[in-house]
Amino acid sequence: MNLTTERLTLRPFREDDVQALYEYSRDEPVGRNAGWKPHESLQESDDILHLVFLDQPGVWAIERRADGRLIGSVGLIADSARQYGSARSLGYALGVPYWGQGYMTEAVRAVLRCGFEQMSLDLISATCYPDNPASRRVLEKCGFQYEGTLHRAELLYNGEIKDHLHFFLTHEMAEKMDLCRKNKFYLHSSAKYAIIVPKEIKRGSAWALPAPAFGRHFMRRHIMYQAGEFIVYGTSGVCRVEAVGKSPFDGEEGRLYYTLAPVAGTETIYIPVDSPVYTRPVISRDQAERLIAAIPSIEEDPFSSHSPRMSSEHYQAALQSHDCRELVQMLKTFYAKSHRGGRRISQIDQRYRKRAEDLLHSELAVALGIPVDEVGPYIARSISGKTADA
Repeated sequence: MNLTTERLTLRPFREDDVQALYEYSRDEPVGRNAGWKPHESLQESDDILHLVFLDQPGVWAIERRADGRLIGSVGLIADSARQYGSARSLGYALGVPYWGQGYMTEAVRAVLRCGFEQMSLDLISATCYPDNPASRRVLEKCGFQYEGTLHRAELLYNGEIKDHLHFFLTHEMAEKMDLCRKNKFYLHSSAKYAIIVPKEIKRGSAWALPAPAFGRHFMRRHIMYQAGEFIVYGTSGVCRVEAVGKSPFDGEEGRLYYTLAPVAGTETIYIPVDSPVYTRPVISRDQAERLIAAIPSIEEDPFSSHSPRMSSEHYQAALQSHDCRELVQMLKTFYAKSHRGGRRISQIDQRYRKRAEDLLHSELAVALGIPVDEVGPYIARSISGKTADA
């Protein structure tokens, strides 16, 4: 999974990164702030590259786009203080020549969005030492809140004992502050696309209706979408194809890109025509009507687990099926759980319910040619009418 910001590319580490890793890791200030001994040899860096960085999901090399230079690392790793699967801990290191230029803030914002939107995390934590104010400023600029100091938390390689300042950021906090959209560019899921901030898109209006056929896992990489069509694009949901044209990025002359406008957003997305990210046409009006008519007969999901990690993985798999019927099943299940025993559903369930509803309603709005906020009442009227007729 690659992430791209205005100035940076965050990508998985490679075997040939060892020299660059050694270059920034041998500087004493980097090791001192990150809590590890400065690297003393290229062999030591190679050992650590294989032990810590290679083939690690959620760990990225920070590469400067202007010259392709590797300048640091950033990652989301297990949070040892929180024993459930929807929390991760943020860690990072940056070469001394690149301090004070906003690179790490830019990288962290892209990673946060990936963590909350792609990895479906509930919470991201971070720590820094009290004598590292620059790291604290990065965290605070990215919306993290201070939650306390763990005194005498760590014995360093040089015998020094240091306190930890602890910070946290929840999914809800990130949504309220809309932090991640402050980046000018963002890239994920190994596709080269960028989100450009922000463009006025008229909300609540009825969109024109295309009616292509589709299958559950239909992918249309080999067929060109046309300007004016509506498609489902990965986890971004329904987007309108605004244009098909040349790449907006330097060095990609001759490569065709789609310009997409999400129905439920104010950004613009650029994606290569040959992107590996899942796409399909939006369902037709007839398919939408048949889906709504079938809602009473769609059974609840039998899945049940007290594990937040297992629940998140199950719900995420349902979202990534890109199947409207599975979204209906999820929503019926959440509705039933919320009315069982008078208890509120968990925060994880609440978040996935909202995401499933957003994805389903935006697609139905396009298919039916109505505003998104009218989809719920439309479904209720349709189902009650069918019941009355019966």
